[in-house]
Amino acid sequence: LSREADVARERATQLQRRLERAALLRDQIKDERAAVTELERARTLAPLDPRPLDGLAPLLEARGDRAALAEVLEARAALEPDGKVAADLWERAASQRLALAAPSSSDDETGPK
Repeated sequence: LSREADVARERATQLQRRLERAALLRDQIKDERAAVTELERARTLAPLDPRPLDGLAPLLEARGDRAALAEVLEARAALEPDGKVAADLWERAASQRLALAAPSSSDDETGPK
């Protein structure tokens, strides 16, 4: 039991370090790609913690990664205890998925050119 407590503390410390590193990369170094990587690693450390998801969403939105953004929004909605906030997140995720499924303006009725 003591070992399990030590592992939990170590995981929490690693998570906090990854979140801090991601913020530094995003805000100071302006390396959004590396910030996304850190946040994805943080997410694997604590899949039920909303903070990595909250950090990922604006970065993925800024780079136009609709598929990844939809997945993050869905994961965040599943964790959200407030029903209204969760519904808004599900709606945003659905909007991203619909945009992915919609043909682009450069496509004609037969498909991509």
